[in-house]
Amino acid sequence: MIKIFSVHAKRTDFLNLHIEQLRFFCEDEFEYYCIDNFNDLSKSQNIKKQCEELNINYVRFTDYNISGTAWDHAPALNSIRNISSDEDINVILEFDIFLINYFSFEKYIEDYHISGIYQQRDNFEKEYIAPFIVIVNKKSEFSTIDFDAIRGDMCDVGGNTRFYLKNKNVKWMNHTSALIHPNDIKLFNIDYNPSFGCQIIENSFLHYYRGTNWDNKSKNYELSKTEWLNNALKKSREASIINKKYSLKYHTPMSQAFRHWNGGQIPLTSKLNPYLNEN
Repeated sequence: MIKIFSVHAKRTDFLNLHIEQLRFFCEDEFEYYCIDNFNDLSKSQNIKKQCEELNINYVRFTDYNISGTAWDHAPALNSIRNISSDEDINVILEFDIFLINYFSFEKYIEDYHISGIYQQRDNFEKEYIAPFIVIVNKKSEFSTIDFDAIRGDMCDVGGNTRFYLKNKNVKWMNHTSALIHPNDIKLFNIDYNPSFGCQIIENSFLHYYRGTNWDNKSKNYELSKTEWLNNALKKSREASIINKKYSLKYHTPMSQAFRHWNGGQIPLTSKLNPYLNEN
């Protein structure tokens, strides 16, 4: 069984889009768990009602306090271990990451323990998985992963995954960096505004990572951006919205760590070396 766990906070309008894209593009049978991490009671009630209408699992953890900060993500991810099983393929899929192409989690993770996006801090001294998309194979000790981070060690949420990775076979996901360069309009087969700052993962996922308006853009800008997202997802179900020729040029396991562009490279000093497990 593929179990997909998604922590939802800030916005309630992404859940239906999340499910719609998964039901259209996911090639595996899956069970979806919506983790309610809202500190706004009205939004919490709204997301619970949506879960009932969509016939998906609704979960509200009570073993930690929700403060409304980014660090709420860590206890939510760790609490997923209480409702998961190491006998399943467990997937963490952030609420603002949408499938836009056919994809099988089971086939993708086949010969590996875990897959995700490479992240590093402190000049490669700390190498870990960015926890917005994580695929853990069955019998790979999902229950032992710590998605938190030691405060003050320069890492963000997910920093402690570096301890789990030490003896695991990792499949690092190819992805672009933030699509914020003027030339990045070439990546899409539809109109795109580089200020939106999206990201493409494995040419199959659209990461709409500024979706909670943490950068305090105007309401009109956010409405325009949301309209673009809705249109992009709709069009993805009709034809590919990705120009793969352009995407593959900047589609590497290291884009998140380096945030390099136009072919520039920082010397690879990684001790974990994301390229070791590449076939």
